Amino acid sequence: MNNSKNNVYPKCGAALQENASFCLHSMTPLIQKQDIQKAKAPLSSKRKLFYIVITIVLALAIISASVFGISTVV
Repeated sequence: MNNSKNNVYPKCGAALQENASFCLHSMTPLIQKQDIQKAKAPLSSKRKLFYIVITIVLALAIISASVFGISTVV
């Protein structure tokens, strides 16, 4: 966005330094920000197994509590 021919910021007309990254007059960046998305690491097989086991245990606890009439109200 830096105009190298006359070093003037087109939005406000202020003079720019040679390698400016923002306009000192309007305090706006000359280079637009880019969105960087952090890549999510896939779950390891141990972690997947852990989540499966926890889900099964919780499901069995809920089913057994409802079958045997155990109240979970504290």
